[in-house]
Amino acid sequence: RDLVGSLSLQINDGFFLALCPIPPPALLTEVLPGERGNCCSKPDCSLCFQILSSCPDIKWHFIGHLQKGNVNKLIAVPNLFMLETVDSVKLADRVNSSWQKKGSSQKLKVMVQVNTSGEDSKWLLVTWHVINKCPSLEFVGLMTIGSIGHDLSKGPNPDFQMLLSLRQEVCQKLNLPVEKVELSMGMSTDFQHAIEVGSTNVRIGSTIFGERDYSNKAMGGKDPAGNKGQAEAVTVQGH
Repeated sequence: RDLVGSLSLQINDGFFLALCPIPPPALLTEVLPGERGNCCSKPDCSLCFQILSSCPDIKWHFIGHLQKGNVNKLIAVPNLFMLETVDSVKLADRVNSSWQKKGSSQKLKVMVQVNTSGEDSKWLLVTWHVINKCPSLEFVGLMTIGSIGHDLSKGPNPDFQMLLSLRQEVCQKLNLPVEKVELSMGMSTDFQHAIEVGSTNVRIGSTIFGERDYSNKAMGGKDPAGNKGQAEAVTVQGH
């Protein structure tokens, strides 16, 4: 908990996402008191309900590859707050439909995942689609995993710089206020640099929970390239 408080001070107004395997309730109870917690785990995990009994204000994020066939499992999670990895129009439609059927009075917050290391530009279409064709979803920002282990002696991480540039592009083309579009980028080894570049949400795992066991797979199948270890997360607001 002291480490969480220290990280919160470093991050100031942003969020940090403390990535871990499916989190034991006792661990979250230890980490979260005094913090406003946002968490994520596998959507069909009974631990969600145990954790909610101890931390009823927790809000769940999902970070990782989500197959369309598993959308309903995710939507069924109580206190689901945000899906950070919408990467296609079809997935957006499936999530929107499932959230509508749930009958929630609130829109589900979503981020569009961007492959900043490639040439794929579909993220802009996906963003437009979420805003204009998915009335049950609320677009809140862009997310990237980016390259792992970038050598900062060679300059700023180009993936972080790219996401910052793409936020400017999407705001100009879709007439969105820049301050309303969050950026989720940066992990334990580079979160300070990510914040300097402009990240509003950083994903911190090993700094808090130790090294991950990467035998865990993304929900419903194999980890996609670059997504290893991103399927479950605990998120704690950084202020």
